Amino acid sequence: MDRKKKQGIIKTLEIMKTTAIHICIFLAVLFTPKIQYATIITSNGTEGGEWGSASTWNPNIPVCGDTIIILAGDVVTIESTQDYSSCPTYMILYINGTLEFPVNGPRLKFPANSTIFVNVGGLLTATFGPGAGNADFISIGDKVVWKKEDGDIHGYHVFGGTTLPIQLINFEANVNEHVIDLKWMTATEINNDYFTVEKSNNVKKWEEVLSTSGAGNSNTTLEYAATDYNPITGVSYYRLKQTDYDGAYTYFDIVAVNYQTNSDENFNVFPNPIKIGESVNIKNLVGNDLIVVLQDVNGKKYFTKLVSNDEEGKTIKIPINANVPSGTYLISATCGNQMCSKKIVIK
Repeated sequence: MDRKKKQGIIKTLEIMKTTAIHICIFLAVLFTPKIQYATIITSNGTEGGEWGSASTWNPNIPVCGDTIIILAGDVVTIESTQDYSSCPTYMILYINGTLEFPVNGPRLKFPANSTIFVNVGGLLTATFGPGAGNADFISIGDKVVWKKEDGDIHGYHVFGGTTLPIQLINFEANVNEHVIDLKWMTATEINNDYFTVEKSNNVKKWEEVLSTSGAGNSNTTLEYAATDYNPITGVSYYRLKQTDYDGAYTYFDIVAVNYQTNSDENFNVFPNPIKIGESVNIKNLVGNDLIVVLQDVNGKKYFTKLVSNDEEGKTIKIPINANVPSGTYLISATCGNQMCSKKIVIK
């Protein structure tokens, strides 16, 4: 086999190997077990209404998988059967106001593993009058959990139980200049000790980024925020881990980010802030002849000069004269074949 043909085969094999790696990463993310994210549905806050009416809810009538909150002061009525029993995902209902059955016969059917919280100040009641006490009104899965003959239920009371220690609304990882902002939100937490954020460049080997305390037990929406100050260059992956008080833990969905570095990281400007009459130092510029520009946020230039950079890595000093007003400025310089820039405050 000649050398040129052999090189072509090697190159083809390398391309196939790289493609296979990317496919594996894609499949790993695609087939990571999904945890239900919650859509928060609330009653209208203006006295409520009939469960099946769009005007009763914000933003829309509850559907499979939703977390539903009847707000304090609202009365939501069940005047026709609401059947969610065939939903593939559980639901959560918080009764902070009143859930009322004003007529005989209708039922509220939730899927298995759903939970109903009657909070302090909340009320579950049937007001259609005497009789028909054996009619079942609320079921979770195949189990009737409340009927008229059980009487009024005042908070605090819980029916059913979720299979997850927390209900996650979302988890985000976003590039913010030189760091990664991490945010997540929970709708409920049960015995939640703490969260851990982990990252990876291949969804196989993970390292801990940080940990933060959970709320323990909560049935209100909670927001969390953290920062990764040492992100991986290129495409990387983040996942959220939740740990109970007893040490049991749950992993949630993986999210990907694409963090790219640039030459600005090697463009050092100091001191910052700087006082009028001092000199700003610029270090680690690349290239021999450099154009340095100082301009304000409106684009007005106060300094433009061609500077000779005979020795790479040396410090270049630019004087800040009295004709430069105090404020925020942008100092820029050519870095090889591109422009580098940093904000600087002049006092």
